[in-house]
Amino acid sequence: MEVEWISIHKLLEHEETDSKEVNRLSRVLKNNKLTPIVVTKISSRDKYVILDGHHRFNALKTNSADFVPCIVVDYADVELGHWRKEYDTVTKKDVIRSALAGKKFPKKTTKHTFKFNQEDYNLNIKGH
Repeated sequence: MEVEWISIHKLLEHEETDSKEVNRLSRVLKNNKLTPIVVTKISSRDKYVILDGHHRFNALKTNSADFVPCIVVDYADVELGHWRKEYDTVTKKDVIRSALAGKKFPKKTTKHTFKFNQEDYNLNIKGH
């Protein structure tokens, strides 16, 4: 898998974030290290839904980033779980609809599991 640098304007969120965590990550970014976020492309549009990395995305946004390091996955290859019992009926279609509508679920609602370890893709963002 390769890391792609995608315009921040093409990325859609489906979950809220914790402002304290976003602020912490904004400070960490000054060390120039980042684990790429994981996204899936919406086939009918030139947009991507963030599956994992909402806090990292918002930290980059806070730091006025134009592009975000992403790993693009086929959503069919991703396992969807749930952190919150009251949202355990949320489906992949619900995640996509939520992102497209701009109606976010509460933070830590969905848990996406991938066939790779994201930390294996840690990178130096200096110069991007």
